[in-house]
Order: sequence, then structure tokens, then C-alpha cells
Amino acid sequence: MLEPDALKGASPVLRGARHSDVPGLPVDAIRLARLLAAGELTLVTIPSVEREQLRDLVRCREDIRVDLMRARHRIGKFLLRREIYWEGPGEAWTRKHRSWLTSVRFADQASRATMADYLHAHDLLIARRDQVEGRAGSGDPGQGLRLGARRQVGRFDRWASTRQTQARHDPAQRAR
Repeated sequence: MLEPDALKGASPVLRGARHSDVPGLPVDAIRLARLLAAGELTLVTIPSVEREQLRDLVRCREDIRVDLMRARHRIGKFLLRREIYWEGPGEAWTRKHRSWLTSVRFADQASRATMADYLHAHDLLIARRDQVEGRAGSGDPGQGLRLGARRQVGRFDRWASTRQTQARHDPAQRAR
């Protein structure tokens, strides 16, 4: 039998009308027991302090990723308005591309100041991202893992075997 304190449930069914505003009435207990027996309740766990700290770190990194994407879009749109295009070689946002961005020259002071500010904001976000990822690798949870991979996988023990893990990420394995 499950301990009442150990059983936590979340279900849209529970959000429906209650029989009474007084908690703990037998009617509510019977209703919960029926929902549990029918498999209508989704059991949830309360995360540990360490897991919640890791989740905060993942949220922080995700916020930085979104801010970095916005900064890059801002730079790209600024250059497009002036019909300045990256011709390669290679992809955008590599070291070569960053060197090229520094070498772009403008005739007016306002454009030079704007580009300098945009590049400075971009560089600060890169430094923040690297700092957060460095801290993530130094702690026990997720050590040696990138935060994005840790967030996507979640609990590593939820798959019984390597084959199940591969099947989740490899379409060819799923077909077997």
C-alpha cells in the first residue's frame, strides 16, 4: 500500500468540481481511489534539491541561448538593411564569420557605433554561455554533459537498456 504522503497526483480530472470545500472527506477519498485504480492519475515526483538546482541551471542556459539568438538576428538584420552579406567560406557564426563582422566598415558614425554595440552584446552572451556551461560541468549532476543533452534526455535510468535509448533517438532502431 502506498503512503498517503508519498502519492502525489496530477490530473485534469482532479481539477473538476469537488463535492465539498472541506478537504479529506470520504467522498473525495473514494473518488481519488477510483481514479487511481482506473489509471486516470499521473503520478509525479517532487524533484530533489540537486535536481531542481540543475533545472535552474538549464533554464539559465536556455535564457542565454534565446538572448544570443536575438542578438545574432539583430546583427543580421542590421547588415541586411545595408545590403551587406556574408559570402563565405563556411557557415555563419563561426570564428571566420566573427572576424569578418569585425572587419565590416561603415561610412557613418551611427552605424559604426551600432555595430560595435551589437558585437559587444553578442560577445558578452557568448562569454556568459561558456561560463554557465563551465559551471555545469564542474558539479555532480550532469558532469561532463552539455546542458541541452541533459535536458532532452532527463533521467538516464528510465530506459532499461542501451537498445531502448538508441530506439528513442534513431529512427532505424525504432523500426526493429
